[in-house]
Amino acid sequence: MDEYEWLKRRVKLITTDNPIYKKINSENDYISTFRPGAWTMLKELLLAYYAPQYITILRKRDWINELCYVDLFAGSGVITLKNLGKNYLGSPLIVKYAIKKNFDKYYFFDNDEGNINQLKDLIQDKDSSFFYGDSNIEIDRILPELSKQGVHSLIFIDPFATEIKFDTIRKLSNIGCDLMINVAAEEVKRAVDQYYSQNWNTNALDGFFGGEKWKTDLANIASDKEIYDYYAQKIVEEAGKKRPSSTTIYKTLNGHHYYILFTSTWGNGERPKFFNIIDDFNKHIENIDGNRMMKFIENNIENDNTLDRFADDKNEKLF
Repeated sequence: MDEYEWLKRRVKLITTDNPIYKKINSENDYISTFRPGAWTMLKELLLAYYAPQYITILRKRDWINELCYVDLFAGSGVITLKNLGKNYLGSPLIVKYAIKKNFDKYYFFDNDEGNINQLKDLIQDKDSSFFYGDSNIEIDRILPELSKQGVHSLIFIDPFATEIKFDTIRKLSNIGCDLMINVAAEEVKRAVDQYYSQNWNTNALDGFFGGEKWKTDLANIASDKEIYDYYAQKIVEEAGKKRPSSTTIYKTLNGHHYYILFTSTWGNGERPKFFNIIDDFNKHIENIDGNRMMKFIENNIENDNTLDRFADDKNEKLF
């Protein structure tokens, strides 16, 4: 299957072929979480691609009695993209309604009460729990449950920038879980640069990096990638997790990007088998950035055109 066909099928699963997509684009007035670019859809595709295969692999482990999904920055479940008119599935609706595999329990957190109330309306089942407040604090309410023998969790952490505290990551090092973290390296680097130039963002960055050592370690930082590498190393050294794997989400192929970091408590030193899912996804999207996703969505989703067309210029080679 070529890259266009792969992308076409994947996007259809979370848009036009999905009943919940049709519901959130009905006449109801849904609260939406704004995202500035179409590159966000690559992240949603990644979650839709990764979660069912992850579940399949983990279900084969006889020591796991209960498999949980935790979303620490769930939003409203509905996202809108800059300059586009449709509503799209956020991470809670992806894991509940866009994949064919189920977790045993779901925990959704957000610091906006309106978001949580909407999620309760969209996701009505006994297996889902909802928490309003700062997830760095509210997570303590479910740690005893997640710490039980036989319970294992996939924890999705998708902040806008520095909202996740490293102390929260340290807490999660004490339970059986795998982490999927959006490291918004561009935004973090901007905050670091502002600190060095204007002494801004001290408290936010102290929380994000779990102390003040970053002030000397990052004094000569030059790129988004260096921010990611520094954070990934802290995950290993201070949170007891395995060497992370990652997906790069390109805003533009030659410009800024961010990273989805995966790390695990799995096994005795070996690379987890489910990291192979990430490798496969990366091969499919290596030539796709936010601009190409925007063109795809504009032509084929927003305008309700056939998914047989990718660009206005049919001769344009995108893959």
